Amino acid sequence: MPTAYNPYDPTQQSFLSALALGESRGASSTFLGVGGKDLSGAPTDQYGFPEWGGFGNSHAAGIFQFQPATFEQYASEYNLNFRNPGDQNAAAWYLAQDTFKKQTGGDLSTALSSGQFSSIQTALAKVWPSVTGNGASPGLAAALSSGLGVDTGAATNPISEDTSPLARLLDSLNPVQAIGNEFARIAIVAVGALILLVALWFLLANTGVVPSPGEVAKTASKAALAIA
Repeated sequence: MPTAYNPYDPTQQSFLSALALGESRGASSTFLGVGGKDLSGAPTDQYGFPEWGGFGNSHAAGIFQFQPATFEQYASEYNLNFRNPGDQNAAAWYLAQDTFKKQTGGDLSTALSSGQFSSIQTALAKVWPSVTGNGASPGLAAALSSGLGVDTGAATNPISEDTSPLARLLDSLNPVQAIGNEFARIAIVAVGALILLVALWFLLANTGVVPSPGEVAKTASKAALAIA
């Protein structure tokens, strides 16, 4: 059972970025055909893959230079659309897992986590020859080892990130500023509540439900004089 594609998984995204490095220019190559052909205006099949004459004997396109039949295989299984860079990432992730398992019998996620970058490069070379290195990439193993890659259009926030308002506040400000801003927020809320209460008091006083502020002041003055 392959590991599900997760756009928030840093290991998967690092791998896909390194893989795309030798194939294309990342998300900007979503509609780039082999030979540098712009396919953004080309008609597409039911999976969003560009229908075009190809270059030489290849009809490869996209971030990972998929052949139409290969993308169709994964698009039909995982409900993917080529027009979405994230779906191209997903297809590449599943194809890479299947290829690695076929070549080595192992699990790609495990190999990535344990740093088996050379064996991954060797296993994927028949599908993506660029993993061995070219003018755009030093090779997949070297790219993974050094953290190189390109933007493949996937989400970048880790799935475990605390995205609460307070966490974002603490991330953007130092602790002293954060505390000061929290107190300021509380003060604003308190003043707003006080204004609301005063407005409600005047409204009720006008209808005779409660004494007016002037009547309260007179009563207080009389009480003070009586005590004196």
